[in-house]
Amino acid sequence: MFCAVALLAGSGCCKVDDLVKLPDETQEGKQTFGCLLDDKIWIPYTDHTVDDKMEASYSPNAGGGTTFTVSAEQYDDNTDHTEFTLGLTRPVIQPGTYQLSEGFNARFERIKRGGGIDTYTTTGASTGSITITKVEAGSSTSTIGNVTVRYTIVSGTFRFTAVSAGGQVITVKDGRFDAKAY
Repeated sequence: MFCAVALLAGSGCCKVDDLVKLPDETQEGKQTFGCLLDDKIWIPYTDHTVDDKMEASYSPNAGGGTTFTVSAEQYDDNTDHTEFTLGLTRPVIQPGTYQLSEGFNARFERIKRGGGIDTYTTTGASTGSITITKVEAGSSTSTIGNVTVRYTIVSGTFRFTAVSAGGQVITVKDGRFDAKAY
């Protein structure tokens, strides 16, 4: 609170970045996502009102298992577009910790305003894990047409290193998500 008051008063003792924080680790399907990307806070946002800043899916796949995917983006017409995509494919997805060698994968992309894309992906040399803290089916009834919408709440934490084609490494830590996956 002091930072906000001091910032408004113009004393300059606090930066706007000091007011930004990672979302709480919740398990309610609140559609939250955040992490530290090379020790800087990264949370999704978009300046387009019809664009979702986070999407998630949870579904059976052709191989008989289940796939969970969550994507979160920062999109502003005046800056680079960045996006995280996390995926987990397992015979059964349940609470627990899964390493990269156990079906977890991650990607970070930076689409530059001036052109070009930097893509960082997890590889065999990467380290990382995803911890699933909650998987729970749910449903809600739409007031339009009385349609039942089914979803799965999937919550958890993550960390990983990823490498670009040019050999640059990013470090992602203290990641958390609370998704309502369809």
